[in-house]
Amino acid sequence: MKLFLELTGISCGILYILGYAAQAPRPARFLAKAAILSASAWMAEESCILLYRFYDYHPSWYFFLDQVPLMIIVIWPVIIFSAMDLTSHLRLVHPWKGVFAGAAVVATDALFIEPLCASAGLWNWNLLGLFNVPPIGILGWFFFALLCLRLMGDRKLQGPPSFYDLLLLVIPVVGTHFLLLLSWWSTLRWINLPLPTPAVVGIAWCVSFFMIVSIHKKQTGRRLKKRTLLLRIPAALFFFALLIVKAAEFFPLAAYAIAFVPPYVLLMVQQYRHHAA
Repeated sequence: MKLFLELTGISCGILYILGYAAQAPRPARFLAKAAILSASAWMAEESCILLYRFYDYHPSWYFFLDQVPLMIIVIWPVIIFSAMDLTSHLRLVHPWKGVFAGAAVVATDALFIEPLCASAGLWNWNLLGLFNVPPIGILGWFFFALLCLRLMGDRKLQGPPSFYDLLLLVIPVVGTHFLLLLSWWSTLRWINLPLPTPAVVGIAWCVSFFMIVSIHKKQTGRRLKKRTLLLRIPAALFFFALLIVKAAEFFPLAAYAIAFVPPYVLLMVQQYRHHAA
C-alpha cells in the first residue's frame, strides 16, 4: 500500500508540473524553474535533517535521495506554484502582500499535511507540538515558501535563464536556516510544549468558521479560476486517503483535518455560482 501511495504521489506531482507547464507562456522555462525549486527544496530539507535532527523520514519509503524521499522533492514545486496560482487572482496591490499570502497558503497546507503524514508514520518529529508536529515544522514551510515566492516575483527571474535563477538555489536554503535558527533561539526553544488536542481541534474549527465568514463577505471565490481550485483537490484527496488508511482510528485528528474542508467548499460554490450566473 505504501508503495502505491508513493508512486501515486510522484505521478501526481509530475502531472501537476506538466499541467502547469502546458499553460505557461514558455513551458521549457517553467520546467527549468520547477527543477531548480526541486533542487532548492531538497537542499533545504537535507541540510535541516542532517544539521538539526528534529525530524526524519521513515525508512520504509522506497525512493530516497539520501535523507529525503523522491516524492517530497517532486511535490515541492507543485506546492509553490499552486500557492502562486491561487493568490495571483486575488488582485493584491502590493507585491509583498502577494508573497505573504502565498506563504500563508503554503503554511495552511503544512497545517493540514504535517499532522496527517506524521500520524500515518511517513515521517517523525522528535519535538512536541500539534499532533506531534512542532510549530517550527510549520514555520519551515512558511519561511522556505516566503523566500521562494519573493525571488520568483522578481522580474529578473521572469526573463531568459540567467545567473539570477541560481539565487533560488541559495537564498531560500540559507534564508530558511537563518529564520529557523532565529525563531528557535529567540522564542520556540523556550515554549516548545505539547498542545492539548481538544484545544487544537477547537481552534481549527474557529479559524475555519472565521475563514467562511471572510470568504462569504469578500466573495473570494468569484475571483478565483475553476482550474486553480480543481487542481488542488486530487492532492487533498491523497492526504485524506492517508487519514483513512493510517489514522482513521484517531478521531481528534479526523475532526481537525475536516475543519479545512468548509472554506474550500465555499470557494468552489462561489466560483460555480459566479460562472453560472
